[in-house]
Amino acid sequence: MSSRQSSPAADPAKLSRIAIMVLNFENTLRVPGQWEEPTDTLDLFDVPQMFADRYGVHNIEIQHTHFQTTEESYLRDLKARAEKSQSRFSNINLEFGPMNMSAAQPVLRLQTIDLTKQWIDHAVTLGCPRVMINQGAPSYENKVWSIPTLKTMVEYAKSKGVMI
Repeated sequence: MSSRQSSPAADPAKLSRIAIMVLNFENTLRVPGQWEEPTDTLDLFDVPQMFADRYGVHNIEIQHTHFQTTEESYLRDLKARAEKSQSRFSNINLEFGPMNMSAAQPVLRLQTIDLTKQWIDHAVTLGCPRVMINQGAPSYENKVWSIPTLKTMVEYAKSKGVMI
């Protein structure tokens, strides 16, 4: 193929199985109150169209920290913006620091469950089919409490039609 020829068009069926993580664009993502540097020029509402136009990808994976707010109206508006470009949020990555299913302290595991349930509800509002949890450091020793914690989150997600 000469340098003047364009590359063949990507197969839409293959592209439909690909998602891009917004995390890869964190150096340009603008989140008021969190990231507001001069280089932060990409608004979250513009991400779906940018991914569709630039990469032909319509599935978006996003960190929970990328949302300016979790107000239902904001989430509905963001979903509508994604749908405008035939895109969707396909996964929300949940990173709660020391709060995870493997935490040794019961209060941290309970807080993990509570926050995960909230984000599952936000996923429902966004039409997002899955959330990814931070499992912490599961081990043979802590499986006695990490498995029931995970089961609680999975049961709640399943009741809402969301996968973990």
